[in-house]
Amino acid sequence: MVAGDNKNARAVAAALAGMGNFRPMLVFNAETVAVLMGMLLIHDVRNPASVASPSVRLGHPLELLSAQAFHGGSFRVGVKPAALGRLFAITGFLFPSDPRPTSAGQLQRGSSAESVA
Repeated sequence: MVAGDNKNARAVAAALAGMGNFRPMLVFNAETVAVLMGMLLIHDVRNPASVASPSVRLGHPLELLSAQAFHGGSFRVGVKPAALGRLFAITGFLFPSDPRPTSAGQLQRGSSAESVA
């Protein structure tokens, strides 16, 4: 849940709720993201061939961001990444949905923005 004293909490909750209107966008639960990010960290530390290793020569510095990217579908949507936040927030305020994957692999629809984490 997006909460606290953050002045942007309502807009962030609306943006998360609006993501479900743009397939293939997904918002993963915090527990799922924590496990995946931990696994990527272990991979980067233990694998000498990882792009995060100082001994690996990169063709471009942005390869650090593209290798093993965990983006939830944002690079597969036909909208520029800079515009996604506003687009998701507007549609989240108007047409909230729950873009989290279910156990059956389907997207949940029709939940309130407050339930999106």
